[in-house]
Amino acid sequence: MNQNGKSSSDSVDTQLAELQESYILKLDQKLSEILDLWLSCKTSNHSKELMHKLYRAVHAVAGTSSILNITQVSRVCIEIQNILLPITNGSSDQDQSITLLENQFKKLDVVFKNRDFDAKPIKLNS
Repeated sequence: MNQNGKSSSDSVDTQLAELQESYILKLDQKLSEILDLWLSCKTSNHSKELMHKLYRAVHAVAGTSSILNITQVSRVCIEIQNILLPITNGSSDQDQSITLLENQFKKLDVVFKNRDFDAKPIKLNS
């Protein structure tokens, strides 16, 4: 217990909730940047440099969204990340992978437009 009669995990839960809320406010911009990067990748004939940049942006959002229980964003970004990784490593059939990416980016666009950023509370005591 701390001085306020709260356990340290209650304090951490509060901090995590604040972090979650703060990150959700930034998701519009982050997802917009990812969708813009995808359009740039398509117009550049999927340049390797832009595909790497896209992977890094998607990877960051997938990881943070997963940690913060923003499940719909996390799920779609993880799927995109899993398709992008072999492309960036040069170990996939790019034509087939691009088709799969198109489908996942359509899902991400729906999540973005619907602002489906609902997050389950993070409780360390559970």
